[in-house]
Amino acid sequence: MRINRTFKWTMLIVIVIMSGIGIGATTYIYTKVNEFDKVFAQGIIVNGMDIGGLTRTQAHEKLQASLAKEAEDKDLVIYKGDLSYKIPISALGSEYNMDEILDNAYAVGHQGNVFDKYKYLTHPPAEKSTFSLKHIYDKEHIHSVIESYVPKFHIEPVDATISRKNRAFVITKEIEGQELDLVATLDKIFTVLDSEDLGDTQIEIITNKIPVKYTKESFKDIQNIIASFSTSYNNADANRNVNLKVASSKINTRLLPGEVFSLAKQ
Repeated sequence: MRINRTFKWTMLIVIVIMSGIGIGATTYIYTKVNEFDKVFAQGIIVNGMDIGGLTRTQAHEKLQASLAKEAEDKDLVIYKGDLSYKIPISALGSEYNMDEILDNAYAVGHQGNVFDKYKYLTHPPAEKSTFSLKHIYDKEHIHSVIESYVPKFHIEPVDATISRKNRAFVITKEIEGQELDLVATLDKIFTVLDSEDLGDTQIEIITNKIPVKYTKESFKDIQNIIASFSTSYNNADANRNVNLKVASSKINTRLLPGEVFSLAKQ
């Protein structure tokens, strides 16, 4: 009887000890997993930055600081010929899919029950989990930004001219004008934005030509003076001189074949 009683007490003590160990181990596991649930798993890389062991707030701040620093040194350059303008990337109103990527990154190692998480925590895989942020651009804002550059790329056309010097006709060549094709240029910019991250990206804008009214070819057949008129000028006749000045200012024009000049309409 005494032996049986000793055995029973011994078993009871063993059970209590084992239970204590089990409860302690379980408590330890729950504590570790609870701490683990507050941070990202080790080996999580986002945009080349290790955020393992960081809380979501810490990871967000670290990534935002890095992205802001990168944006300081990046420009979108739009150009045409000798005209070129730098637009800071930060001025384009770009954002990143930060929340989506951080959600996906946090899910690594945090799936399953407490014991699944503890197993991942204590035996993480050797291979790192890598994620990349993607730009999200406000196209309406970019439209407004590029639209503000329309006047900067506008070049007024210059007509060819013809004049009479030293009894000879002198003709200057025309210069075509240009205007920025806003729709086509924006399509080109959006295509680049959707395909790659910007960093000192140069984009040649698309322009439309503004034709001139008169070209050098317009005057090629002008070889002779068709008609001329002269009158006297006397400094003593002030009233007549005023009339001459007014009249000459109104008839100082050029007529091509088929055109009509009317002093009454001047």
